[in-house]
Amino acid sequence: MKKYLFHIRNERGDAADDEGTDLPNDDAARAHAIHGIRSLLAAELCERGEISFNGRITVADADDQELFVVPFHDAVIVRGDGGVRRMSGRRG
Repeated sequence: MKKYLFHIRNERGDAADDEGTDLPNDDAARAHAIHGIRSLLAAELCERGEISFNGRITVADADDQELFVVPFHDAVIVRGDGGVRRMSGRRG
């Protein structure tokens, strides 16, 4: 198991992860970040009735070296009358 840090940046500010989470690999860390983003967006929708994709989670190793970034827009697929649309490609 490796320790991963998940630093959040969005319109409400920055939140550094000082504790980290032990996970088996980078794929599990990416899945963990996506789950976290979805939870944040769901809470935002419930509290304010809107969501913003202007955010990201930076995933770092135990030494706080950046491994990769997961933009909020990569965590969801939007469905509507116009069909299915991934949010990828939007700035986050």
